[in-house]
Parts: sequence; structure tokens; C-alpha cells
Amino acid sequence: MCASDGRILVTHDINTMPGHLLDFAAQHVSPGAFIVLQETPIAIAVQAIVAGFRDAGSCYSPPFPLNP
Repeated sequence: MCASDGRILVTHDINTMPGHLLDFAAQHVSPGAFIVLQETPIAIAVQAIVAGFRDAGSCYSPPFPLNP
């Protein structure tokens, strides 16, 4: 599991993954996740992820806490 390795999950699953992440984060520490739309070109997704690490203030914040 990526969380136990301190890795952030990158997924296309916008339908079920947010719920799974909430369930997981209720019991474990999670470094978080990036949900990338399927049609997003990989280069754009990578640029957004790298930019998020460079400037955490510009990073997307989900409407729910991952670690309440």
C-alpha cells in the first residue's frame, strides 16, 4: 500500500476513491491523493503534481479532510 511507504496515491477513480480514502484515513495516516481526470494528458498531470509540491498553497484541497 502506498500510504505505508509514505507515497501519495495518483488515481483516475473520481467515483469511488474519495469514499475509500475517507474510510482509510479514519483508521490510518494517509499522505493524500491526487485525482486526475482520465482525459488529462500525462504531462499536464505531472506538471500539476510537481507544482503542488513546489507551492503547497496552490495545491488542490479536497472538500473533505483526509486525516480528520
